[in-house]
Amino acid sequence: MYKKATRLKLRFQTQRGLLSIEDLWGLKLETLESELRAQFKRMKDSGTGGAEELDFLGDKTVDPDEELRFEILKDIYKTKKAEILEAKKAAENKLEKQKLLEILKKKQDESLEKLSEEELRKRIEALG
Repeated sequence: MYKKATRLKLRFQTQRGLLSIEDLWGLKLETLESELRAQFKRMKDSGTGGAEELDFLGDKTVDPDEELRFEILKDIYKTKKAEILEAKKAAENKLEKQKLLEILKKKQDESLEKLSEEELRKRIEALG
């Protein structure tokens, strides 16, 4: 899909003007969603079909370039959304790990405090 688009030097009409595929990756998720909806509307309004229409009569005419634009926008949107969710999950995991490590340290300190004087002296001597 991307190979075909780059060979065609496909550009995307957006609120910011004409953008290349590379430029689309720099857009925020909300902007991509807006552009995806606008592309779908352009496809539907132009009579070239769309994802929701059925081709039961076999006479649906689809402009391949417009459909390719739509699929690329959709793919970039889904990819960026997945990356954002993955980063959010990683941040949550990091925070939870930090909390667990703090609790573990407290528990280790508590277990050291429960040692008898003799055990503490033995451990200190073993350390040198």
